[in-house]
Order: sequence, then C-alpha cells, then structure tokens
Amino acid sequence: MNAFFWSRKKPSKELVLQVDALLSQLFPEEKLDAALAFKLLLDRENVHDFRSTVMSTDMSIDSLDEALASCVIAEYGDDGREETDGVIGSVIGAVPEEENSDQSGEDDLRPVEVTIPEELERHWTKIRSIFQAWDDEPTEREKKMNRMAELLLRYRVLEKMLIPKVLTAMTFETRKYVSHVFRAMTVHDFQGFIEYVGDRPEIMKWLVEGYKNNNTALICGSMLRDCFEHESLTLLFLNELHHEFEVLFKVTKTNTNFDISADAFRNITKLLMGHKAVTVTCLDVSFDRIFGLLNSLLSACNYVTKRQALQLLAELLLDPVNFSVMQRYIASRENLKLVMMLLRETSQALRMDAFHVFKIFVANPNKSPEVAQLLVRNRDKLLTFIREFGKTESNREFQQEKSLLVFTLQRLVEPLPQPLKTAASLPSMQSSSTSSTTSSLSSFTSTGTSPPSPSSLSMRKSISEIKPKRRVRERNTVRATADTMVTTAWGKYQTALATHPIRTKAITSAFVGMFGEILGHVLKHKTLKGLSPRQVLAFFAFGGFVTGPVLHYWYMFLENQTFTKQKLTPNKKLLLDRLVYTPPFTALTLFSLGVMRGSSPKASMETVKRIYWGALLMNWRVWTVTQWLSFHYVPPQFRVLWGNCVALWWNAYLSLAQN
Repeated sequence: MNAFFWSRKKPSKELVLQVDALLSQLFPEEKLDAALAFKLLLDRENVHDFRSTVMSTDMSIDSLDEALASCVIAEYGDDGREETDGVIGSVIGAVPEEENSDQSGEDDLRPVEVTIPEELERHWTKIRSIFQAWDDEPTEREKKMNRMAELLLRYRVLEKMLIPKVLTAMTFETRKYVSHVFRAMTVHDFQGFIEYVGDRPEIMKWLVEGYKNNNTALICGSMLRDCFEHESLTLLFLNELHHEFEVLFKVTKTNTNFDISADAFRNITKLLMGHKAVTVTCLDVSFDRIFGLLNSLLSACNYVTKRQALQLLAELLLDPVNFSVMQRYIASRENLKLVMMLLRETSQALRMDAFHVFKIFVANPNKSPEVAQLLVRNRDKLLTFIREFGKTESNREFQQEKSLLVFTLQRLVEPLPQPLKTAASLPSMQSSSTSSTTSSLSSFTSTGTSPPSPSSLSMRKSISEIKPKRRVRERNTVRATADTMVTTAWGKYQTALATHPIRTKAITSAFVGMFGEILGHVLKHKTLKGLSPRQVLAFFAFGGFVTGPVLHYWYMFLENQTFTKQKLTPNKKLLLDRLVYTPPFTALTLFSLGVMRGSSPKASMETVKRIYWGALLMNWRVWTVTQWLSFHYVPPQFRVLWGNCVALWWNAYLSLAQN
C-alpha cells in the first residue's frame, strides 16, 4: 500500500504502538526501559539510586552488578568502530538466546532477528510519510505531524530508537528515516521537542556515541547538527557535555575514514561558529579547554585536518565578535610557536593558511612581552621567510600585508625584563627621596628651629598628603584609561587596515573629506549656518569612492614598480607622484566635486578651467613636502592615513576655492 495513502488512513497511535511492540521483541521491554533509566542515572553519577529502580523489573541485583562490572568506556579506534561494548550494550544485550540443544532452536531464533528490523523499516517508512505528506492541506498536515510527534514522545519511541545499540541493529533505510523524523521535529519544534532534548542531554550523548560505529556515524552526525541549529542546545553541549566535545575532536583527529572525520569537524565548526553572539562567552570562560583542543588538531598528521583547523582558527580570531578571545590567544608564546612551526610545512597551501594566523600575532600593537621576545629573537629568519614567501602571488592585499609585517618586525624592540626595569628605577627613587629629606632638614636649620620628631613628621605628612595622593591616583587612573582606549582604538584600526585595507582607507577618506568641507565653510562664514548638506555628501562620497581606493592602488603601484630590476627610490616615487599622478587627479577632483554639488558638467568644466592652475600650484606647494615625508618616512600601509590628515586642510582650501 502506498505510504502516503496509508498515512491518511491508518491511525497514528496504532502505528506507534506497533513500533514499540517490535522494539520490545527485539530488545525486551523491561531491559530497554531499564537501559534508559540506567543511562540517565549513570550520566548523573547516581548509580546507587538506580538499584531501587530495577527492583520493579525482572533484572536482579546480581545481573546489574555484572553489567556494572562489564561497563568499560569504549575507545574510538582508527576504524571508527566500537572496540568494547558500552553501558547500553551491557544492560540491553542482544536478543535473548535459548539453549542451543538442537538445530531447531537456532532456526526459530534466526527469522526473528532478520524480520523484525525489516518490519521496523516498513513502519518507519509510514511514520516518515506523515512528516512529508506535502499533498495534504497545510492545516491538516500540521495537525497530523503534531499528533505523531506527541505519540512518539509519549511512548518514548523516538528516544528508544536513538540508543546506540538499537540504532545499530536497524537497517540503513530505517536509520535514514529516523534521522528525517528527528530533523522535522527539531526544525519545527513539534511538541516542544527542543526543550525535550534539552532536558535529556543523554540524547546528544547517544548521538556522539554513534561515531563509534561507521554504520551510524554519519546519521548521528547529521542529527547532531540539527540540534546545533538551536542556541539553547549549542550552549548546553558546550557548557555541560565536555567529554562529548572532546570526542568530536578525537574522531576528527584519529578516524581514518575521511567522511566520518570531516563530519565530526563540521559539527565542531557548527558549534563554534553557528551562534557567535552567544558562544563568545563560552569561548572566553572555557578558553584553555576549547583552544587546547583546537591546537591539538594543528599538530595532527592528516593534511586536511590541519588545513581545516587553521582556517577555523583564523575565522575565529578575525571575527570582530571574538576580539577579546583573539587578544588572549595571540598573547601566548606557545600559540605563536605552534603557528611558526606550521610556517615550515612543505605544503604551500598549509603555509598560506598559517601565514593568515601568524600575521595577527605580528600586527598586534599590544604584544605580550613573551611574544615580542620570541619575535625579536627570530626576527632575521622571519624577515627572510616573509620576503621570499608568496613571491608569485599577484594579490595586492597580500603583498601589502607582507609589507606591514616586514615593517613591524624591523621596528620591534625586545622588551626589558621586569627585574631590570625595577633595578633601573631604584637609583632615581633613592636619589629623589634623599634630596627631598635633605632639603626639608636644611629648611629647619636655616630658620633656627629644631626639626620635629619622626613620629610627628609622619603623622603630619600622612594627614596633609591624603587628598593630594588621592588626586594623583585619580589623575593616573584617568590617564591610564585614556591611554588604554587610544591604544585599543589604534590597535583595532591597524587590525582593520591589515585585514580590509581598501575598505578601511575608503571610510577614513570619506570622513576626512566631509570634515574638510565643514571646516572650509566655518573658516569662510564663521558659522555652520547655510552649510549645504549636498556639498558635505559630495565630499564624503568622493573621499570614499574615489580618493581612498585610487590612492591605495596608486601607492601599491609605486611600491611594486621596478627600474633596472630595483625598487623605485623615494625620490623617484615623489617625482612620479608630482608629475604623473597629481595633474590629472586634481582636474578630476575639481570636476567631480562640481558635478556632485549640483553644477552642470559644462559649468563644472568652466570652474576647472578657471581655478585649475591655481589649485595645481597650491597642490605642488603643499603636497610636495608632505609626499616627500611620506615616501621617506611613512610605511606604505599608513600613507593614505598620513595624506588624510593633511587633506583635512587641503579639502577646506578646495571648498574655499570653489566657493
């Protein structure tokens, strides 16, 4: 009979009860229920209370003790199969066997083992059809699905099917149908299924346990990802199921089946990146545990595992949500050593992935002393490596990142050890205290009065200096807070410049152009009254869409050009900038600003003809010195920022000139 037709005719309750009865035949009902209770109590480390639970079943205390004695934590072997029977296997066992006194007894048992899984497959086909009966009316379909979900949860049929021993005994099609029903339950949250799973964390434990067997690994991994679509289950797994989280890493690292290893890593990625806003707290609280496991993948023997782990690590660290986590990771000397070792890999792809993590350590403006020390001591080797690395790469952003790293490494200074800092500060402190004491005593001598006793001096000093000390302490706190804010802002700007150079320079140029227009208006009219919003937007748009990107590519062009197989000297760059770049760009600037401010193209051309030579001469006067300093002393990645600082006044001049 067609499954979809059956789903409309056959009562759902009868179907669920038939599945429950078949499970009872394959796994005796009392032992299956005892297994559910035992698993729950064992997970809560309360095996003693379970003894009273099994008294109502046919299991004896002796059989329970025997099961407990045989419970061994299963190892995850290289082939992904279960090496020893787990807890559920000990309690459930196999189909009860009778004494094999004759051949007929074996013949009686064999058909049961064969036909029950096949019968369960047919029943689960019908259950799945209820959740996929798209030919029904939406209201009727939802009603049927809710009814079936309620029955599956009431009789715990779906929960029983997820027990590893039960799922392993099913056919491939049955396991697939169970996963389809599980996905429908999690996606639509029928009958509060998400809360149901959250109240029973052993369900996710069973799904992780499914990685022990190659036949159930991918099905269980798929159902785990369905759970991780929900924030509550993701946080539950990260915060409470620590052992299962470690199992995912172990399977990824040691399982030789590529599909299973990749599936486990997909679940790790889903856990850490699926809900960034809520998992960042867990990353911070469990930092050592999570990143310790992630670092273990970086030392794996498998090439694909290393690449996946490196890419996940880079994605985690470069995400703005994880800024505080990134600061903790790149402050560790051991993490830097691990990444530097990966730079020595023979694979170019691995080295490129490691480079994207390594650049975060170098570009960090607030390096820890141990990281700075390691970089300084290996500076020569690192500079040689970076200069030779990726020579064939044509990506300009990559070349700019290399220039930033070279510039940063060249200017690194090894931090002074703390004991030496303290020792260096002691002489000055002693000399200052001695001089102050001598001057105070001499003042008493000159006036002819005897100095007060030490006790009265200390009392007066403590009373008179309470308020000044408090004011000094408050001033120092304010200064330290301001310095931290500036340093953090500058660090964030440098990080943005290294990761998104064009976007960062465009945004900076846009705001500088806008403030230049406002400044020009204020200088001319002494007030903001009459300021045209259209003119302000014109300078903002020109700075963001023209000035920032054009200057970025122009400076990159100058850095990459060679003359007689040598890089251009700063003076040659200056000459090209003044004679080749400046004349057309000045004309383009005046014409574009005129059009964006509302003038017609013809009127804008007349304005260009009228003020072009004056603007160009002023540009040569102001910007020649600016660009000379830029090409001689400013690193390439900061030249647009340096130009923006000077351009604030230059844009004000252009605004006055056009007005």
